Amino acid sequence: MNGLINFKVQSCNDVHFALISGQTEYDSLYEIVIGGWGNSKSVIRTSKQGSPVAQTYGSYLNCNELVEFWISWSNITITLGTGVKTFNNTGFLTWSLQSGLLSILDSGFYTAFGSTGEWIFYTQETTTEAIEITTTSSCMCPCVHNISHIDSSNLTKEELMIILHDELQLLKNTLRIEKKFSSKYLRRLTSAPDNRTSSKSMGSIA
Repeated sequence: MNGLINFKVQSCNDVHFALISGQTEYDSLYEIVIGGWGNSKSVIRTSKQGSPVAQTYGSYLNCNELVEFWISWSNITITLGTGVKTFNNTGFLTWSLQSGLLSILDSGFYTAFGSTGEWIFYTQETTTEAIEITTTSSCMCPCVHNISHIDSSNLTKEELMIILHDELQLLKNTLRIEKKFSSKYLRRLTSAPDNRTSSKSMGSIA
């Protein structure tokens, strides 16, 4: 189990990347946080918002410029680095689990705590443009729905559905998965010509 992801991101703080053992964000995962705590610290966690198992201090993000990063993983080690992945570029944050990591089947990314991000991902082939994506920091679903006024009403099912129509439609739209933003879809796309050494030996997620 070996993999490598190269990307560029422009963000002021809190870039989050997840290496997931299944197909949804609810499966066990490893979370890599770049530029958390006001762009002062980066960490690796064994769950979303869990306690760090590895951390380093430093300002690696830039509000005004794209910064290039790579994330690699093997059977026992996860590593985060800047620039291009080379033999001598060992990264600035690494964590190993001698008993073995979970198998990585998918990945995800987002910005958090009020931060937005501009992303560019590099894929293995060299026939189309690089993938550019924008993320915003927001709640995954509406946090509050004011429907307490109908709790004690004597309504039929049909009447209730009419009243709840707008709320249900909003929830449906919020929870809809945009296929073009899924990591499975992104891995099917290809990038602009990239002659870097890392682009010739990039890992992929099955």
